[in-house]
Amino acid sequence: MKKSKNTKIRIVAFTAFVIFVFSLFVADLFRIQIVNAADYETRKVALSETETTVKAARGEILDCNGTPIVTNRQVNSVVFNASYFPSAKTGQTKRNEIIIALIRLFEQNGAQWNDILPLQIDADNKISFKDDREKDIAFLKSRDVLHLNDYATAENCMDGLIELFSLEEYSKRDALKIASVCYSLKKIAFSAANPY
Repeated sequence: MKKSKNTKIRIVAFTAFVIFVFSLFVADLFRIQIVNAADYETRKVALSETETTVKAARGEILDCNGTPIVTNRQVNSVVFNASYFPSAKTGQTKRNEIIIALIRLFEQNGAQWNDILPLQIDADNKISFKDDREKDIAFLKSRDVLHLNDYATAENCMDGLIELFSLEEYSKRDALKIASVCYSLKKIAFSAANPY
């Protein structure tokens, strides 16, 4: 009987303590959201632009003859964020315009961009598959991308990409460049969670 009474007292004391702590949180939330709401409303956050401090470059690593093994160079990345990029369903034409403009800018400045499409174009504007890319070629022909037969040629794949990504108005070379980026976006399931 005495043990049961002590247990009830402990339960009541513990419950009172939890209610007290919870009421402190509620009071603090009331103070922040109701009493001081005006202080927090005036603060705006810029979502489209961020600044990052980059630490100074590390020294170069040289071999015993003084020849640089590892050097320093600045690298910048352009990242497509699905939240700000036109959707494939409603804005493929706008997507294509943005992509080709960026590719031309890269080429003018001698910059590189990720080209994972297993197709290449030669001086005579003939499309062919890149060497040693069998898995990528199979994925390109698969139901997930072009839905082509295994025996489809590189030209068949290029025609499929032109149709899939609405590239009819571009030259074959520009269409291949745009298709490469669009293919990469499709391959990684481009979304807000998967930027390119």
